[in-house]
Amino acid sequence: MKILIWGTGENAQKYLKKREIPADEIIGFVESRPESQEYQCESYGRYKIYAPSDIKELAYDFMLICVWHKEAVEEITETCIKFDLLDSRAVFIRNIRCVTSEGEDCCYNRHQDNESIGRIFPVFSSLFLERKEESDKVFSARTNEDVLHDSFLQTPDFCDYTRDYFRYRTFEFAAEEIKRNNVKGDVAEVGVSTGTFSRLINAVFSDRTLYMFDTFDSFDRQEFEDDISIASENEDFYDLYKNIDVENVIQAMPHKEKCVVKKGLFPGTTAGLEDHTYAFVSIDVDLEKSIYNSLEYFYPRLNQGGYLFVHDYRCHDLEGVKKAVLQYEDTHGKIYKVPIADRGGTLIIMK
Repeated sequence: MKILIWGTGENAQKYLKKREIPADEIIGFVESRPESQEYQCESYGRYKIYAPSDIKELAYDFMLICVWHKEAVEEITETCIKFDLLDSRAVFIRNIRCVTSEGEDCCYNRHQDNESIGRIFPVFSSLFLERKEESDKVFSARTNEDVLHDSFLQTPDFCDYTRDYFRYRTFEFAAEEIKRNNVKGDVAEVGVSTGTFSRLINAVFSDRTLYMFDTFDSFDRQEFEDDISIASENEDFYDLYKNIDVENVIQAMPHKEKCVVKKGLFPGTTAGLEDHTYAFVSIDVDLEKSIYNSLEYFYPRLNQGGYLFVHDYRCHDLEGVKKAVLQYEDTHGKIYKVPIADRGGTLIIMK
């Protein structure tokens, strides 16, 4: 593969420092105004820094656009349009620091809010609208053949499932295995937020109790400030999860009678559930201490044949997630785990 990386800042440097892309596959970096930049990373010495006007004729497979300021995304989009670079090789990398309630609407195609799509990705907006009807039919046909309930496809968050298809489709396959092998236990999610994943869990495991653990009012403030993650430097990230209406979350569930909300700071909300066991658990709490506490409670209670999904295991800006998993293994011994290449870099733990 031949990879160009647009940007020479912190996010771009991680591809070099972490060696997630082999050095010989990176053919260079792109900067909008290379003559005005000062490059502090010594690793750039072996790579050429290209201006946008230089790369049209280059032979490359993908161009990873590693920026997180909304204004920078807008500027790069306009630059790509100017030099005719917006094709299937251009990939805007999701960097968690840019995600605000407004930024999430803009950065991802929410089919019910076409105006916000165009605000950052004007050229993508029209392409998305043209292709959406066809892609919806394909996705619906695929999921209807298997586990997903028909009515579930009509939820307002349908686009969330299409944009992170690998995560949710992998969950459906795991659910099939749980049912086929008659794995006992309830299901749970810690880190529910507005309930996107919980809705799918509730739809697929309609006969099991779903325990929904969340503060519904963002992170513990002290833990957020103490966490090493880059995302925890961004107040917008903290505010994104504040003041979630629990009643709205429950009303969106397809089988409300099977949902039990455990509101408050985990693991304090597990009181009275010490003897419960689980067949499937989603852990999506972002910060190192909370991830570790979740593993401490759920893994020993995961029944043989069950699955535990840890979201953001390979997320660059939430490095505490991976640290917590490795710390748990150091303390309790090796666990069976498989990372998958979905949007957040989910880790699947099996038992």
